[in-house]
Amino acid sequence: RIVRAASFLAVHNQQQRQRSILQVRNNMATTASTSPPTLQEGDILFGKFVIPANSIFYQSPQNKSYAFVNLRPIVTGHVLVVPAPIVPHLNDLSEEHYIDLWNTVRTVQTLLKEAYPQTTAFNVAVQDGVAAGQSVPHLHVHILPRAAGDAYAGN
Repeated sequence: RIVRAASFLAVHNQQQRQRSILQVRNNMATTASTSPPTLQEGDILFGKFVIPANSIFYQSPQNKSYAFVNLRPIVTGHVLVVPAPIVPHLNDLSEEHYIDLWNTVRTVQTLLKEAYPQTTAFNVAVQDGVAAGQSVPHLHVHILPRAAGDAYAGN
């Protein structure tokens, strides 16, 4: 899975990313007007939005957490890690899902470092609830690979 994920990130060119974005946006528009959303094999829900299987580059061995490229990346390689249960807060997760989520974050950081060798640091962030800026009421961890001198150096 690690080799597959690193390969996915390394070859995830702009055209493929644009297709995934359009597919997710179409799913978002459809999901916003209908319920429940239709899931194809391998798709996951991010809140009420369908994330298609081809946008998911990593899933934990227990299928309790998933990673996909952020639709609105702040930096190249900005990804999200989500737990399978749709819960808004960290303390809503079971201990098992909590541990799996953070193990997945650590694994995804390793994958990002392999895919973006210039990476020397990461921003890892959780907006734990609406008042903290959470835009989708499904707990998610932002992982942003960083390098000295990047566009947001020092931020």
